[in-house]
Amino acid sequence: MCVLILDIDHFKNYNDLHGNLGGDVALVAMSNVLKSNIRPCDYAVRIGGEEFMVLLPNTQHSDGLKLAERIRLEIEQKTILHADGGAMPGVTVSIGIAINDQQSTSKTIFAAADKQLYLAKHSGRNCVK
Repeated sequence: MCVLILDIDHFKNYNDLHGNLGGDVALVAMSNVLKSNIRPCDYAVRIGGEEFMVLLPNTQHSDGLKLAERIRLEIEQKTILHADGGAMPGVTVSIGIAINDQQSTSKTIFAAADKQLYLAKHSGRNCVK
């Protein structure tokens, strides 16, 4: 299994600029990108304010990386349409990826993906690690 943890970059700034409603629209847009890119056997869940996790059963690391990069690019290129009809610039995401091995537990694989997310954030954001 492959685990992705995604975090919207500078989401507090986005919320401050566009309001909570604008932030909610961005969260829905991100959710829709995730939903359109995963298989029926995969799971995408929101785990925090601007943080999501994607579980990819029976997925090799290389395939998880390809999916993560595809999701990252689609989110980066997405224009977010707000309720007033205005279009706002999209958001970017940082993504951490980990794969389980024989010794992995749910706690260790989550921690590994979270560590990779931390590296992505500290490598300039808008990337996959």
